[in-house]
Amino acid sequence: MAGGRARRLKRVITARRMLLGPDSGNDQDERIVRAPPPRSHMWCTRLAGAAQAMRDDMGDVLRWPHEILAREEDLGRARTALAHEAFDIAFAEGRALHEDAAVAYAQRAHGERRRPNAGWESLTPTESEVVRLVAMGLTNKQVSAEILMGAETVKTHLSRVYDKLGVWSRAAISSQYAARSRVDATD
Repeated sequence: MAGGRARRLKRVITARRMLLGPDSGNDQDERIVRAPPPRSHMWCTRLAGAAQAMRDDMGDVLRWPHEILAREEDLGRARTALAHEAFDIAFAEGRALHEDAAVAYAQRAHGERRRPNAGWESLTPTESEVVRLVAMGLTNKQVSAEILMGAETVKTHLSRVYDKLGVWSRAAISSQYAARSRVDATD
């Protein structure tokens, strides 16, 4: 279990690094904010919050002074770029994400692009997460709060899922998801 959680934390950190680019020679250093667009600062701040929550939960800490200093400098730049209140909100949103949701959020912009046009394999990581949450019985508004997107965006993802899976209702999605989960559990 601990190994799986560590791998999920690594995915969150790796996705953040993919956006920011390689560090200046020290890949142990967790650089959070290098890209100037505000969305990048917001995205990275949420990932920093998610990574911190996962570290706290696992009892993991940054041990090296250069890691701590770099993290604090980068968080400071993000706080300045976003303004204090927006930074605090984004960091708290990241901390509130469930581990699986944090990984899905981290991979949202980096999903595999060579997918089939239909079927389960055609779903993006975000669409798959929306399906999982809908199958749990969540409303669009609840799904949107869980994975940090608007309810209308959830509706758009569901529309695409309906087309890709050839279904026309939430109940059909839930039924297919449950059947698929049973098959995956026996493999």
